[in-house]
Amino acid sequence: MIYNFMTDSYKTIAKFQRQEQKILNSRFIASAYPVLNKDEADKYIKSIRKEFFNAHHHPYAYKLYFDKEYYKISDDGEPSGTSGKPILNAIDKYCLTNIILIITRFFGGTKLGTGRLKHAYFDTADLCLSKCEIIEKYIEKEIYLEFDYTYLNSIMNLLIKKKIRIKENKSDFLVKMSLYVRLSLIDELKKELINITRNNIKIIVI
Repeated sequence: MIYNFMTDSYKTIAKFQRQEQKILNSRFIASAYPVLNKDEADKYIKSIRKEFFNAHHHPYAYKLYFDKEYYKISDDGEPSGTSGKPILNAIDKYCLTNIILIITRFFGGTKLGTGRLKHAYFDTADLCLSKCEIIEKYIEKEIYLEFDYTYLNSIMNLLIKKKIRIKENKSDFLVKMSLYVRLSLIDELKKELINITRNNIKIIVI
């Protein structure tokens, strides 16, 4: 995907959340999970279908990354547009991504009609998300550095100042370390590292 370097953070949920409500005798059970990719989302869909194997419908919506184009919705047998889209609308209300929300419905014998059905799915999704712990995460790239020990103190002070995490340090006769760096900080960090070492440094963005 193409990253927007001006936007290197996103909001998601911290952990699994489940909420249930009954609307006109139908049970609506919302299950929300944080996810990193499509495989994880598919895994949770299969898990819910197995857990509630006797339910009538399992519509869902999920979004990945911080780009609104990366999403998928399913009505899972409900009338078109009555479930997957309202669930996605609830996710968008909270500006979330890297999340899947599945709503399991047990039909209670009373037809809701398309209008009430849309509201039922949105309200159940909204209820679930309102109970979630929402966190902000940063999008990072790994950067490999190789430089002489002469510059170690100055570089460590820079990393501490910018709150940059060190992934690993495998130094020998040269300092060799890997960092996790927010996208928006990469260009500025490279310039400062080059300035500190007078360009006597190897910098590789992985």
